[in-house]
Amino acid sequence: ANLDEVVSILKPLGLANNKAKNIIATANILKDKEIPNTREELIKLPGVGRKTANVFLAEGLKINAFAVDTHVSRVAYRLGITKSEDPLIIEKDLTNLFAEEDWIKLHHQMIYLGRYTCKSQKPNCDECLMKEFCKYYKSKVK
Repeated sequence: ANLDEVVSILKPLGLANNKAKNIIATANILKDKEIPNTREELIKLPGVGRKTANVFLAEGLKINAFAVDTHVSRVAYRLGITKSEDPLIIEKDLTNLFAEEDWIKLHHQMIYLGRYTCKSQKPNCDECLMKEFCKYYKSKVK
């Protein structure tokens, strides 16, 4: 693929130049191979980190994995599931607490909660279904 063409497609997403280079590099690596099906092999690909690998495993291959993005991090921290801001520690805290067969569904639920209720700048705690369990909410109503 032509770098400029890929950049123009990705421009609305931000960081288009870097993403385009990684996509083209990964495509070149995989053109004669199968896509890896383990986290360890996926993160060897250009631009693929643990979160992206976990998303691919969960969404693409339906292998239980818990991807930690900004929403999952915020929700886990506010609920008191984790005391860390490190995505790897947060992932470990979540996977130790919840049953493996629930990880994919919980990942989606936490993203949804973080996007629409437990927002970064202005959480809507009064309407949150998790407020009775939430350490952040309990600290705010005191």
